[in-house]
Amino acid sequence: MLVLGMMCARSQAVERLQSWVLPFVTNMARASVFVCGISCTAALLNWGVGLILGALCAKRFSEHLRLNSTSPHRAILAACGYSGLGVWHGGLSGSATLAASLKDSGLSRIVSVNETMFSPHNLLTSTCLCASFVALSFMISRLRSHSNVEIPTLALDGSNANVNSSKMEGQAFNLVKVSISHAGDANRWSFESMPGVAFASFLFAMLSSSLWLDGIRALNLNWVIGSLWLCALLAFPTPERFARYFADALRESAGILQQFPIYFATLGIVGAAGWLSQDGLAWPLVNLMQNRDGTLAHELTYLLAAGLNLVVPSGGGQWVLQAPVLEATISATGIAPGKLILAFCYGDQITNLLQPFWAIPVLAITGVKARDLFLETWKFALCGFLVLLVSVVLM
Repeated sequence: MLVLGMMCARSQAVERLQSWVLPFVTNMARASVFVCGISCTAALLNWGVGLILGALCAKRFSEHLRLNSTSPHRAILAACGYSGLGVWHGGLSGSATLAASLKDSGLSRIVSVNETMFSPHNLLTSTCLCASFVALSFMISRLRSHSNVEIPTLALDGSNANVNSSKMEGQAFNLVKVSISHAGDANRWSFESMPGVAFASFLFAMLSSSLWLDGIRALNLNWVIGSLWLCALLAFPTPERFARYFADALRESAGILQQFPIYFATLGIVGAAGWLSQDGLAWPLVNLMQNRDGTLAHELTYLLAAGLNLVVPSGGGQWVLQAPVLEATISATGIAPGKLILAFCYGDQITNLLQPFWAIPVLAITGVKARDLFLETWKFALCGFLVLLVSVVLM
């Protein structure tokens, strides 16, 4: 999902979206709001798209502000672009919600997405969380903004020369037009695109038929991955372009992919050590979760998932580790599995904003230092933690 999401984030449609928003980005506060809103919205559709699109918007809007004689705060924009990782698990690509809708999920029964991602509670929570992130980005940027600062440029003779802002603005829009034209050339439909179009048509027919026959129950992990393949094929239909952009996405995600063996080794160590077993370090917490009335089950599941995510940042890997605990809690207390899964999702997603594992592409694209990025993301993490804690308490 990461590689395909990166490809979709670099498609012509996304380029046009950024270009449409650019005229409205006139100061740092607006730039922060747009970057945060785009990142959160895209992450709810797919976390890979949200991660890369947020970083690309942060970089492009920063350059746009500089060209328009406004000094941007790159770390704030990068943090806004990274904020989507704090909302993703309540969206369409949530690992736990999609895994729970399959037979071999680690639970005793299939939990439909109607009980998790499409439940009224999750829809309201995700909306409130995104709104709180956007409001926070606006407040932070307003406090740290330095608008109307004239940026000196270096003349050909080496002296500082002030460039007319209207001229710079024209240059900015020329850059936008050039990037769009290149994107159009990259996605031009031709005879060479027929294999990609044929495969995309087959995928579309399969995905549509599954929805027609099974309704919303068809929405599982396999369906989401198939949809990403469909979007990537439509964005880059020719084999040559698809292979090139696929290779670029692999290179960009290499920093993350190389760490997966390390974290899955950590997952194996934690599982083998029995931290969540009856004699494990976390057993007192697990025992409280499984008391007869289940009073604190949602809250403790949320806190346990948030803590484990700092050790095992993969949502799918963490689900493998924590799903047996959730199953035992459901059996012992009889509480609704959908809400317990959502509590797990909320804990897993919010500490991503403190986890450098997923920030590697953001740091590479924006050029921001890790220290500067996390000096801003902790504010989003604290805000989101409180919002989600209220949501979990109200379950």
